[in-house]
Amino acid sequence: MSCIAAAPDGSKSYTTALGPNGTVTTQQFLAAFYPDDAQYHNQIANQLQEEGLQSVAHRNWEVTGGDEIDIVLLGFASASGAKDRARLVEESTQRDPTLTTFSGSGMPSGVVALVDRAVDKYGNIGVRAYAAYGQVEMEFNYFRPQSLDAADLTAQIGREVALLNG
Repeated sequence: MSCIAAAPDGSKSYTTALGPNGTVTTQQFLAAFYPDDAQYHNQIANQLQEEGLQSVAHRNWEVTGGDEIDIVLLGFASASGAKDRARLVEESTQRDPTLTTFSGSGMPSGVVALVDRAVDKYGNIGVRAYAAYGQVEMEFNYFRPQSLDAADLTAQIGREVALLNG
């Protein structure tokens, strides 16, 4: 998937459960995001198969000051598969009482972003954002020490959305 944003100059990738940046297998994706419950892991695997998952791409980076971005793009056989996946993860994530919906301006159309209500155990405010564009579902994770920079968040997501809308 060539529509994943390039890391900015001076940034560096960091270690995640997904492994190195680039194309990852469905099993790597499932192990990284659904590691603790085999039954749920299998349920998600079946859903992804039914939705027509064809590929998974991953890229992350950290910049000076500690901001981290982790993008996962899931490619599906049809636009409806991508939309179904986006809706499923949005609805699931919205049930988390530790998150609130991002209400700032400048968020690209179609993106649902959810923000931590408090600083996490690593000292970050995290954001999880989801959207579907054509046959690609975007899962965008943003972490910033101590506080949210709404302008930077919307700019970073906007870069990725522009590539997806190509």
